[in-house]
Amino acid sequence: MPLPSSAILYAARHSTTTTKTRLLRQAIERNFEIIGEAIKRLSQHDPEIVARIGDHRQIIAFGNVLIPATTLSTTLWSGAR
Repeated sequence: MPLPSSAILYAARHSTTTTKTRLLRQAIERNFEIIGEAIKRLSQHDPEIVARIGDHRQIIAFGNVLIPATTLSTTLWSGAR
């Protein structure tokens, strides 16, 4: 069950930098998952539009890797430090 927005705002204001960084990473990873899934579904319904996205296969593959492998966070972000 998602947290109410007031709880999220409270947590954001009172969190440590480490917690905020982790939450930001998780949010970005989740967005990559959503984008990959959206392009995958679009490719099933309208392949011509998806063909205009240069790296659509790589985007879909990246989203597929992130979905089951939440432990990839360390690997994904190791270059960002």
